[in-house]
This record gives sequence, C-alpha cells and structure tokens, in this order.
Amino acid sequence: MADYVLYTTESFTKPQRRLHRSIRVFLVILAGIGLGELLYQFVIAPKLLVESVIVKSDSAIPKGEILRITQLQGPIPYHRVHAPTLKKRLETVSWIRSAKVEKVFPNKVMITIETRKPIGIALMEHDVSTQVFAFDEELNLFTPQDGEWDTSLPIFTGIRIEGATEGIKFPFVLTRMLRTIVEIRLEESGILNCFSEFRIVKKGEDTYELIAYPIKYPVPVRMGHQFSTETFKSALMVLDVMQKERLLDKVEEIDFRTGNILYRMRGGTIAGR
Repeated sequence: MADYVLYTTESFTKPQRRLHRSIRVFLVILAGIGLGELLYQFVIAPKLLVESVIVKSDSAIPKGEILRITQLQGPIPYHRVHAPTLKKRLETVSWIRSAKVEKVFPNKVMITIETRKPIGIALMEHDVSTQVFAFDEELNLFTPQDGEWDTSLPIFTGIRIEGATEGIKFPFVLTRMLRTIVEIRLEESGILNCFSEFRIVKKGEDTYELIAYPIKYPVPVRMGHQFSTETFKSALMVLDVMQKERLLDKVEEIDFRTGNILYRMRGGTIAGR
C-alpha cells in the first residue's frame, strides 16, 4: 500500500517539476530577449548610422534635394528613420507623384521617386495677381522641381480662382473641359502642339468656352465648350485653306461653336463657309 502511495505521489510531482522547469526556461529566454532589446536600443542602435541613401527616380533629381526634403542630411541613427513618415513628407511636395521608402538593415535607406509629367501650363488669376503652375494628366497643379518651365507646352489662360491660394486646384466646373483636352492629347498629342495658348472664357455661371490660338496662323479659333480631336483637325485644315487663299489677314476670329463655320471679319462683319 505504501509503495502504491509513493508511486502515485511521484507520478504527480514529476509532471509538475517538468512544468516548473519549462516556465523557468521560458522566463530566462524572455529575460534574455528583453535584455537583448535593451542592449540593442541603448548600446548598439545609437552606433548604427545611416551610411548610404540611394535615390532612384524617373527623372533627373538632385540627390541633395531629396536629402533636404527627407531631412536625411548628416549622421542619422538608423533606428530613428521612419519610412512611412518620410514617404508622407515626400508626397506633400507638389512635383512628386509618388514615393517609396525602404530601410535596408543595418545602414541603408532606398528612396524611389515618381515625378509628375507636365502636359500644360496654367495661369491662375487671383485678385490682382497671377500664379503660374504646370499640370499633369490627372489635372494636379504643381511647380517644376528645377523651377524651369517647358516653353513648348501649351499655355492655359483665363482661369480665375476665388479665396485662398494655398493648395490651389482647378475649379470643378472646368475639370470636364480639361479632361477632354487630356484625352485629345493622349489620343493624338501632335494636334495640341499646333496651338500655343488655350484661353478659357466664362460665359455663364457654370459655362465656359475655349479659344485656341494656333502657332502658325494669326487667327484664333473659338471652340465653345464641346470639342474633339476632329474639331482641332478641322480648324487647322480651314486655317490652312484660308491662308492659301490669302484670306487670314481679313479674319479676326473663326467660330466652330455651331455646325457651320463662321468667320468674324475685321470690322465686325460675320461670314460663313
């Protein structure tokens, strides 16, 4: 009977001892991890500095400009570099479309930049001043990184904004017209390159018309608020014919707003073709 009691007691105490031993081992491991973390944070990490910043971009951007924006100039502790913060900081810059920031242990940061590609220049009128912006296919306004303007791009004038100028955007009522122009550019960019200026004229509360100024001809073309690639092609063809007929010197404006082509002659008279 005594042997049975002794056997039973030992059979219960052995699993308990193993459990206690496992708990002690786990606590030792946990303490070791905590100690290692403290050692890394207070001893090793402060000594790990960012030694290399690699910048990749789809256009020529001075590396120093990216370092200035991200504040990665000088010795920076590697553990203090927060990639999401740097990404957000970069994407607040108007000419940056998107940014990707990666940390590569132990001392490297990789930055990939996609810049906005201008398709036109917009002169935004505000009170007595005018501000100049480039804009991309998504109608985002921005200032070029190098501060230099591509003079070959068409200029859009007559756009007036009200209120604060910070965070300027195109007036909503103009977006449909401008998106049509973007679509024409994507479809056949050479057509828009034949015009140096597109003037937007307000005709009503929410109604605008487009006047296009061709590069080769001294006569503007009034497009109205609805136009297409074919409208621009027709305008150029008519201008070419009239130049050959030596009529352009007598014409002040060509009107494409209706199905019939109208000419506003110098002096005020209107003729059709």
